[in-house]
Amino acid sequence: MHRGPARGENPPPGPGTLLAGARLLAGLPVRTLWLGALGSGATTGAGGGIYQSVMRMFVGKESAEKGAADTIVPAGGVTVFHALDLWVGELNAARRNVPLAQYPKPLLPPHVSRATVVALMLNEAELPTAGADILVSTAGA
Repeated sequence: MHRGPARGENPPPGPGTLLAGARLLAGLPVRTLWLGALGSGATTGAGGGIYQSVMRMFVGKESAEKGAADTIVPAGGVTVFHALDLWVGELNAARRNVPLAQYPKPLLPPHVSRATVVALMLNEAELPTAGADILVSTAGA
């Protein structure tokens, strides 16, 4: 029997949380970076068939809300990052942000280290990619 969060813990966010956050960010007059997931919304299928199957299995019902939120935030000038499957690992020297339209669909499920995604987001904050609403953070050349 589930009794809810333990004392001092926050309850998990419920349906509508991402949409509320997206609407709030889209209305702010500040440059914002938004981390999404490859395989949801505009990037559905971009990770390849195997990756999309895994996304359906693990993200399931939340995928529609993720996709809807990702369409709200660019209207407010927010840059959306669709990260590959995040792994623990070192910073990849061959890292780069790729606009969604230029991201080649891989055969095998793609992955990237968390450290690499953080570095790419910081790079984007300092030197924005012109005209990019959705970027895919990659570890390859």
